[in-house]
Amino acid sequence: MPSPQPVLLSSGYAQDFSSYLLPNRKGNLTVRRGQRLTVACPGSSFRILSGSRDHVAADCVGDTVFSVDSVDYTLNGLVCSSAATPSARYTGASCGYRGLFAVVEVGFYAGAEFHRLYDVCFSNESSSTAYAHHTIPADWIGAQKNVSLSDVAWTDGSFFGFDVETAYAKQDETIGKLLNVSVEQLFAEGRLERGALAPAADFMLESQQVATFFGVNSAPRWTQLDGGDWGTLEQVLRKSLRRLEVYTGTAGQLALRNSAGVPTAVYLATSKGRKKLPVPKYFWKIVYEPQSKLCAAFVTVNDPTAKLEDLAERYSLCTDICDGINWLPWEKGNQTGGLSFCCEYEEFKRVVPGVPELDVSGHRESSSSDVAPVLWLTASLLAAVALTGA
Repeated sequence: MPSPQPVLLSSGYAQDFSSYLLPNRKGNLTVRRGQRLTVACPGSSFRILSGSRDHVAADCVGDTVFSVDSVDYTLNGLVCSSAATPSARYTGASCGYRGLFAVVEVGFYAGAEFHRLYDVCFSNESSSTAYAHHTIPADWIGAQKNVSLSDVAWTDGSFFGFDVETAYAKQDETIGKLLNVSVEQLFAEGRLERGALAPAADFMLESQQVATFFGVNSAPRWTQLDGGDWGTLEQVLRKSLRRLEVYTGTAGQLALRNSAGVPTAVYLATSKGRKKLPVPKYFWKIVYEPQSKLCAAFVTVNDPTAKLEDLAERYSLCTDICDGINWLPWEKGNQTGGLSFCCEYEEFKRVVPGVPELDVSGHRESSSSDVAPVLWLTASLLAAVALTGA
């Protein structure tokens, strides 16, 4: 469809990710004759329709023709006057450790109806996100082509209460004062950036990708993690050929040694006397396949000073089961990809409190084995390795 694209919603579905109309594996939008869509331009209006309506009901007449108010239009003709504007809002539900975090959902309005695209578990107290939850559909065919996100700015709204951009811009000054040392060597190979938890590339359409640029969907992450193990994992998951529920979060707080050699917790901001934007020690990703109820947790260390020889003693959270996950192309012992390991969900849940409760059947069957004998070895998931050339 031409830009600016509207948001296409299937009528009669729950107001969550399932309501979004997405391309099939051939790249086509499939709509049955007589099916009704909600076509929305949140924060905007339609170029060719009179008035300032931001959404309309469109009934499929045939081929690419839809009837709106008894007038026929091609779907390509229902273009917005400007880009669809995503929104983020509190749901009133709690989440995370002891329910101390709050659920924030991100999505699009179609009139008074809000359609959730993904949700996050956020703490206003510390300005940190425990995790984000999104869906990778089985028919994922790749992110929309010819889309540039380089000019998309992060939106913080009223969730933080201070200037987050300034906090990231002054990170060398802030961390230097915390540690009372020169941070030139620390920043020699990378810096802290807003690391998206639900990544833009996991969403197929431009409007959905833009919706990932909410500050609540991020945490301070070293740029070295962009590629390597973390990037490889995300690429493989997109090609799994199964619907996946993905929870991406943070754990612990990074502590670096100060001038006296004392480990010091690192954060990027203060507001009203409170420490804000803590830098996490770990990034993790729980990947759950609802159909088979198989699940695993993948963890990478968010510490630029970490050494491979310290992994077992200083950073390990569980018995590493990466060797039992045949589709995962991580190179064990190769630090250039990052320090990463894999956990069974049940063990991970015990050491990282507050992670989502899931109905899981895939786990270690024998406590005497160092590697889970069967974990995500379905043919479709194994196909991910071939698809990525790993």
